[in-house]
Amino acid sequence: MFYADRRPMGRLFYWMLVVMMIAGSGLTASGAGRVPQNGPASTTVADAVAVNVPSQNAAFSAIVRRVSIDMVNPACDRGMYTIEFANDLAIASARQEQSSTTPVPLQDVPLRFSTTQVETYYLADLTNAQITEVTSTTVQVDAGTAPGIGFGIEVRAHDYGWGAANDRNLLGRSSSQAFSLPRLGRTQNYFLRLYDASSPPRYSRYAAALHVDYPL
Repeated sequence: MFYADRRPMGRLFYWMLVVMMIAGSGLTASGAGRVPQNGPASTTVADAVAVNVPSQNAAFSAIVRRVSIDMVNPACDRGMYTIEFANDLAIASARQEQSSTTPVPLQDVPLRFSTTQVETYYLADLTNAQITEVTSTTVQVDAGTAPGIGFGIEVRAHDYGWGAANDRNLLGRSSSQAFSLPRLGRTQNYFLRLYDASSPPRYSRYAAALHVDYPL
């Protein structure tokens, strides 16, 4: 069975037989069929559609996204048209207004602060960090400044994912100025930020990037 909220369309005879079903969380379909003159009126864009096709194991609700009509026999008041519909998991139908949305900060993209707030929110950048020694398996790093009590230095393979909750690209954390890091290949990047014991911890605004390109 195929149901839809419909609006009048005059004496047009039209097709309404589902010919394609795609199962899953995102459902899309299109089709055609034939209905007598005294049957349901036409379906239009944005109508709600309830589909129940046991042979295809399909029972879901969707929204009409497009209706195309082809008048195959105008003299006899006959027409062919195709309906395309999908649920919101397949194609979102909501309209978003910029004035009504609330921005959500992405990971590692902090909220904007005033000039006076920046110095209190961020810690100092490790601008003097450098590599002091390279071996086939390790790299010795001098952060350029001693972290101090309650502070530490976090090192990652990429400049994202900062924080205690993420260990996926973490190379190490240190509470001392000089420390050793693993070397995983001929070329290796290291990103360093200072952090403290706040909850949540504060970090350097920018990461210090160190690069190694040296034979193993």
